[in-house]
Amino acid sequence: MSLILDTLNKMKEGGNKKPVPPSISKKKKKNNNNKKRYIILAGLIIFLSAIMTFLVIFQDRFIYENKSEFFQVSENKNIKASKSLATQNKPVNNPEILEGKQKTEPNYEEIIKNPDEISKKTGTSKTNSKSQENPEKLKAKKIPKNESLNKKPNKNFLFSAYIAQANQYIDQKNYEKALIYLEKAYKLSPSEKILKNIILLKLQTGKTSDIQNYLNKIKNKEFLSEILMELIDTGNTQIVHDYLTKNLKNDKTGYLYYVAGYLYEKEGKYKEALKYYKVAYKLNKEDPYIAYAYARILELNREYAKALKIYKSINLSKITDNNLREVVAERIRLLGEP
Repeated sequence: MSLILDTLNKMKEGGNKKPVPPSISKKKKKNNNNKKRYIILAGLIIFLSAIMTFLVIFQDRFIYENKSEFFQVSENKNIKASKSLATQNKPVNNPEILEGKQKTEPNYEEIIKNPDEISKKTGTSKTNSKSQENPEKLKAKKIPKNESLNKKPNKNFLFSAYIAQANQYIDQKNYEKALIYLEKAYKLSPSEKILKNIILLKLQTGKTSDIQNYLNKIKNKEFLSEILMELIDTGNTQIVHDYLTKNLKNDKTGYLYYVAGYLYEKEGKYKEALKYYKVAYKLNKEDPYIAYAYARILELNREYAKALKIYKSINLSKITDNNLREVVAERIRLLGEP
């Protein structure tokens, strides 16, 4: 209330005078300063626009004068040449003399555009025309003729090309050609999967003399067991026998013993198969295929209780092969019935 009364009293003392806003004088000074700035900016804009219009108007004249100076040099040369010919006052009987004088002043623009044609017309070689260019540009232009041939193809590209070519020959049942390209691919990038295909192609083409060497190159015993079992299924049991005779005793993974049990089972020798499956299971109880093979051979030998125990030891949750999981579950159900 007191603030409101003070303001009312001040208004009464002022009477009919209009209230003066605070710092009005400072604002007037600022307005004056702004006017000066606007005047200066307007003057600069007018000055710059005058310069720009001057340049635009006289631009063509400057360009024309520069061009005229450039062409005057060549025109003066032509005038001098014509004067020298005129002072002789002799007819030009030999046209080669005139051509020789024209050769001394070739048209450089045409040489840059068509160096081959100009060299034929003037009789000058390509090397002479190139010698007149900037040597740094010549260095950049020098490219070996057989540069693309000298470059070695990409290793990955070659490998893919060999594999593709081998697959094409396999589709055409040209196994000898396919074997050649697979061996080339193996030299570029050794792989056990390629070795497997090489072994199978050697069997197909009858080139079995060095198969044992290729089998010895495979270090992954699990992968090797798959190859050996394929050889058994295709009737090449003698190759498997020869390999097992040399390498079975050194097996610590159980996979070669697994192959031996599979070999004897295929031959109907269940007691021999049981012996090798048992060793394989002791060495590698985690592999579901080895465990299943051992349980199956126990079942064939009428040892049902042991077989059921082995079946139950297989962790079905870790089996990725749906067919194996179903077979094991079925054997557990059947053997578990009273």
